[in-house]
Amino acid sequence: MKINDDVSKIEEIGQRGQCTVDELKYFLPNHTTLGNESIFNISFLRYPELKSALPFLINVIKGLHIIETRYGGFGSPSKTYELIKYLIDIDPTKGEEMYNWIASNGGNYYIDENITYIEQQKRSEEAAKRRSEILLNDQESHAEAALKRKEIQEEHGKKTLETKELYEEYLEKFQNMDNEQLINTFNDDVGKSGWVSARAKFISAIHNEFIRRGFDYSSIGDDKKLSIKNKIMLENNKITIIENAKDSRKWENMAYTTFWNGYLCKLWVEEWTLRFWSC
Repeated sequence: MKINDDVSKIEEIGQRGQCTVDELKYFLPNHTTLGNESIFNISFLRYPELKSALPFLINVIKGLHIIETRYGGFGSPSKTYELIKYLIDIDPTKGEEMYNWIASNGGNYYIDENITYIEQQKRSEEAAKRRSEILLNDQESHAEAALKRKEIQEEHGKKTLETKELYEEYLEKFQNMDNEQLINTFNDDVGKSGWVSARAKFISAIHNEFIRRGFDYSSIGDDKKLSIKNKIMLENNKITIIENAKDSRKWENMAYTTFWNGYLCKLWVEEWTLRFWSC
């Protein structure tokens, strides 16, 4: 394909080192605003002569930059960087020289002013290294977080299983007691503190057994809570407080059953303070 007149004119400007007003108006007739001028639509690299003759290619690059500088900058439509990348591929030394020439003559959208090709390569490598380090740190952080979540889930699963097993042991134990044994077991625990996790399961299981047996235990609780402040007695399937056997200590011990975050949970309150919860 033969070099067209526009490419030849650009090469002449590059060889001469300057762009006249008439040449600027020729390439950019809509001078105040960029339009669809031919200079932006030339496929330079399709011309064999341009690709085979390095002096001609270099002058075309220079001519394009001189026109752009005379105009005041093209921004991203600038064609010079595309040609310089091609020049670097076929002749790295000439390509670097041309890059540095544009940098020392105002630069453009793609080439920073007064920043040499080597300096720009170093900057690019450092930026790529920082991105890699950030990515690696993010990956390590995500991996650590995932491992931590897994450990927490496994520990929670283990504790949940142990708690469930303890609760089931109490349920089975209470179900095998007669009413008198069950009431005595409750009374034996009144006023005690002990390990709050086991205590909460104890109260929860005996609460459940009262419900299962259909006791009227409204004097010491309801379907959500059970007080162990006072000793009790069972009469006609109704639980009443033994008035003269009240615990002398001035605190309220209660086990509550409630829903939290979609889980059925047991809360243990002692001295009006939440001591333990489990789901």
